[in-house]
Amino acid sequence: MEKINLIHRNYWIGILIAIIVCLLTMRYTADAQLKDYVSFAATLASLILAAFAIMQTMYSTTAMTNTMSILSDSSKKIEASTVDLTDTIASLQNKITNLPQEVGDRVHVQFNEFVVNREQDILQNNEAIAQQPAFTNQIDQRYFENYVRLGSINGLLLLYGISLSISTARPFRLRDLLPEEQISFNLENMSGYLISHTAAGFVLVSQQDELMTLSNSCIEQRHIDSAIALVVSNETRPALLKYFVDVKTHIDRLFSR
Repeated sequence: MEKINLIHRNYWIGILIAIIVCLLTMRYTADAQLKDYVSFAATLASLILAAFAIMQTMYSTTAMTNTMSILSDSSKKIEASTVDLTDTIASLQNKITNLPQEVGDRVHVQFNEFVVNREQDILQNNEAIAQQPAFTNQIDQRYFENYVRLGSINGLLLLYGISLSISTARPFRLRDLLPEEQISFNLENMSGYLISHTAAGFVLVSQQDELMTLSNSCIEQRHIDSAIALVVSNETRPALLKYFVDVKTHIDRLFSR
């Protein structure tokens, strides 16, 4: 827009300068023919400038028309976007309005599923408790002796902690059986042995959060004591023996408090 204004200003200044020159020439020149020439030149220049002005006006009009067309298209697009945004806002408001009900329904369904699953777990655990004596009484004690003797260090330590928990009637968390510096290395391994002991039905566990109460272990204390004595007397790896003694001492302290 500033460029167009500059063009108009320049050619109007040119016209004024030409008019001033012509008037001065006609005023101070005695040759009448020169006046005619100047008048003709001025007329011709005016015609040329007029034609140029007409073309410039047509160009400006065309550019303005194109601009108006672009603005019109943009306006239509904005209007369409506004309609879509209005629909989206209405849909979002509807979802927000229904969200508490949907959340409540989902929580209710999940809670019911949890209650049902928990009831099934309790029934299965009670059934296992009722069936355990009939199952374990049929197993020869030599099997349990071999089971304990051939197990790993962590498996034996877990059985030792279980036996103390049952004898003292004190619940515990599995991580409590290990010293703090050993938890990250051996807790998962010990957890696997707990799962295998309980899955085989050798120990029954009732758990609340991380706190476990154990009962009805079918592994006799004498088998555990015998296996511990074998480890202490026969283990030739100093680091492993030190780990075993440290954890056993930690378990003794845990259940003697």
